[in-house]
Amino acid sequence: MSIKTPLDDATVDALIADLRTRLAAMIDPLDIPRSWTQRQLNVYEERRQRLGHVLNGLRNATVSSTDHLVATRDQMLGYKATLEQMILDAPDLNARQYNSNVERMRDKEWERQQGLAHSLKALQDGVKMWPNGNPAIPQPLADWMKTTCPHCHHTPPIVWPGSIPDIEADIALVEKRRKDELFMLNSWKASAVALLNEPAPASDSASVHELANEPAATKSAAATAATKSAVTDSVNDSV
Repeated sequence: MSIKTPLDDATVDALIADLRTRLAAMIDPLDIPRSWTQRQLNVYEERRQRLGHVLNGLRNATVSSTDHLVATRDQMLGYKATLEQMILDAPDLNARQYNSNVERMRDKEWERQQGLAHSLKALQDGVKMWPNGNPAIPQPLADWMKTTCPHCHHTPPIVWPGSIPDIEADIALVEKRRKDELFMLNSWKASAVALLNEPAPASDSASVHELANEPAATKSAAATAATKSAVTDSVNDSV
């Protein structure tokens, strides 16, 4: 399972704000002067579409997170290390103290060691499901995985996250997807910077900048050299 999170990226926020400002500053289609040629109109409207397209791309961008999977994998690895140590520390059932008449004590220890071995196997190979849909998790692993609500003290059914190899395979898939998503995000960033730095088209009779209240000489705050550098760095980081 992967989690897609909204972006917490100041560069993206600045670019979105600047794209919105540019779009808001453009002339309403109903107010475009009739003196414009069809070519001028096409160029102007094509710019409006590109601004909207890039804006939507940045607004809808999400990046998958492996944090939850990694935390779950690390927790399962912690269980695994504890089980392995408990198995190493378990007494030998063939020892003298277990060859006495205290059969009950021997049986109880045998069951405990079987539970340790089955729990360790479950972490590696997974578990089967009971007919009611609950995972057949052996003890003591089942007790370790239980959670209790601190408010109502209710203990919900255990959700089996998968074996350790399954979780690690999921992490690898999400990391690959995340790399692709970061590449796409950085492409949107680069497109936004290029578009914001691109001079607005001008008509034969008057500057579109004047008509649209969009100063040609003023560059967006997000389209500065610093933003370019940030976008370039993030592209390099995702490769």
